[in-house]
Amino acid sequence: MTRSRAVAGGSLLVVAAVVLILVLTAGSSNQGTGGGASRALSGFATVQRRNLVSTDTQSGTLGYKNSETVYNWESGAITWLPAVGRVIHPGQTLFDIANEPVVLMDGTVPAYRSLEASDKTGPDILELNRNLVTLDYDPDGIEIDDSWQAATTAGVDALQTAQGQTVTGALALGKVVFLPGPQLIDTVDGAVGSTGGSSGASDEDPPSATDFVDLDTTKTTPSTTTTPTSTTTVPTVTETVTVIEKAPPTPKPKHHKTPTKTPTSSGKPRSGSSSPKGSSSPSGSQSPSSGSGNAVAILQTSSTQLIATVDLAATSQSEAQLGSTVNVEMPNGSYVKGKITAVSPVAQSSSGDNGSGSGSGPTIPVTITLDKRVNGAGLDQAAVSVIFSEARANHVLSVPVTALVATSGDSYAIQEASAPYRLLPVNTSLFAAGYVQISGPGIVPGLRVTDSQG
Repeated sequence: MTRSRAVAGGSLLVVAAVVLILVLTAGSSNQGTGGGASRALSGFATVQRRNLVSTDTQSGTLGYKNSETVYNWESGAITWLPAVGRVIHPGQTLFDIANEPVVLMDGTVPAYRSLEASDKTGPDILELNRNLVTLDYDPDGIEIDDSWQAATTAGVDALQTAQGQTVTGALALGKVVFLPGPQLIDTVDGAVGSTGGSSGASDEDPPSATDFVDLDTTKTTPSTTTTPTSTTTVPTVTETVTVIEKAPPTPKPKHHKTPTKTPTSSGKPRSGSSSPKGSSSPSGSQSPSSGSGNAVAILQTSSTQLIATVDLAATSQSEAQLGSTVNVEMPNGSYVKGKITAVSPVAQSSSGDNGSGSGSGPTIPVTITLDKRVNGAGLDQAAVSVIFSEARANHVLSVPVTALVATSGDSYAIQEASAPYRLLPVNTSLFAAGYVQISGPGIVPGLRVTDSQG
């Protein structure tokens, strides 16, 4: 009886041991299968159709378009000057002479004579009539043409009253300055209290630097991937980013209001961001005419339109096509789209080229105009990155570069991710953003291949 119990007990122990071994074996098998699947899946890539763009990133410099020189034609002491970095809008004061304002007006033909009722027709009168109407100095209804009208005299009276000038119904040469649109003050060549163009500071300090404000919360940054032949960078920009600087609104002058101002008043309506000018030929500079003898440069201005300039290697000239779009990485890391608006037809020697051939070679100056207005302190002469498109291939078969398998020589293949794991030779074309364009027998969309970094 005792022996039977002992045998039965031994049998139970054997059964329990077998069950334990089976459980452990099954657990080990399941873990191994799961791990193998995980490793296999992480090594997969799929042949897909993509749009590929290879890019070339070049260093550029920000500036402002259309530099202008403003001349003072009047005698008398300078009693007010704007601060560098201010933006003066048409209808506002550029500077004061003997405590009377010189007013900016929108136009491309510079003032070349006094403007009065006895004048013959001319483009300067057309500009004056247009500005008087636009700025609401038009009590009697001016017809916008190139002739002086009684309504023009009434409009000049209204302008002079609003600006605190002596009301005469006529404008002496130098009382208004015609320049295209708002003007950013780049440099101040005159000095308060002087009667000439001697160097001096304005009566206001330049505005302090303002942090960038990024309005695009969906912006992404570019990715950089090294390929077997080159390194390319493609930003995924979906929207233009606008960077703004907060500034007080600019009131529009009315002919029935007479502003109160002092020689050193800082309350003249203007706003903007500091910077010297960018490169461009002047279109409305108030250059002295022969025989004037007393006109002196007092301000340097530019438009408020930002541009980027790039000295592109002459060997890469094909990347710069007039009218094509590029992406510009701003100093705060945001991206703004720009358009190539000028490509110099003449190559220039680089600064490192001393004529002995030891420099980096000739360059082609390229100008990019930003598509959107971008404001903010510290933009002028700031370094930016301009991203040109080198090559593009749309809707082509591609795989990650890491799926390529090097074979003999400069040849490549891809390997099937399932049995029989064949190596399929491929022809490679465009490399861009970590992908490569491929073609060859058996290369079809959806094909799963091994990927060393998948």
